[in-house]
Amino acid sequence: MWMKASQWVITSVLLLLVIGTAVALIMTRDSGAPVDVTRGRRPPLVDEQPIKTARTLVSAASDRDELRVAQQVLKLADHEVDVAFSSAMRDASENPTPPTAATKKLYARLSQTQAALAADQARIELYQKELAAAKADQKDTLQQQVDLLKAQLELDQDELEDAQGDLMRSGVDKLGRVQRQFNRHESAQHDFEASQKQANAYSEYSGPASDLAAQFSAWRSLRTTRRCFACV
Repeated sequence: MWMKASQWVITSVLLLLVIGTAVALIMTRDSGAPVDVTRGRRPPLVDEQPIKTARTLVSAASDRDELRVAQQVLKLADHEVDVAFSSAMRDASENPTPPTAATKKLYARLSQTQAALAADQARIELYQKELAAAKADQKDTLQQQVDLLKAQLELDQDELEDAQGDLMRSGVDKLGRVQRQFNRHESAQHDFEASQKQANAYSEYSGPASDLAAQFSAWRSLRTTRRCFACV
């Protein structure tokens, strides 16, 4: 029996996905030197296009046969992308980007900001303990100190976020980049699976309802026909 034209298309896409994923695995082995933060966002270390294409195929499937083939493509693409992420993480761990003068400054800034943040938190805890045990005439002064420290804590938190952002944009932390991309990938896959479950549930719910409507329409048509015969 000849395969449907649509199934031929999906099968061809499956082969292209396999080839594309193999290329992606090779590309993820590139070490990639850090770039200047002013040059913009770096491209992802792992190519997720295979699974994005597979999700599109699943969403576009118009019957059970197409859906079954598309789900097989999705399963294969998901596995291959997971392998690519594992390979990229291993490569990032075994071959970290050599530090430069610029990236050393970024790490130093990050360490200093983290230390300042920890000191702020420790002093706030200390003053809060003193405030709890202080006499009534001392509470206002201690509360002002706590408020000032909390304001400084917020400033240091903003500074920490800026330092982390600069380090992330520099591209020196390859392992961190891969991990963040993997987290986004997992979140997207979870959302897609949830949407598919919802769509399937709606399909199962609407199926019987549409059948019932068709049966009711047929019953009305039959009833009308019988009335016509009775009139004759």
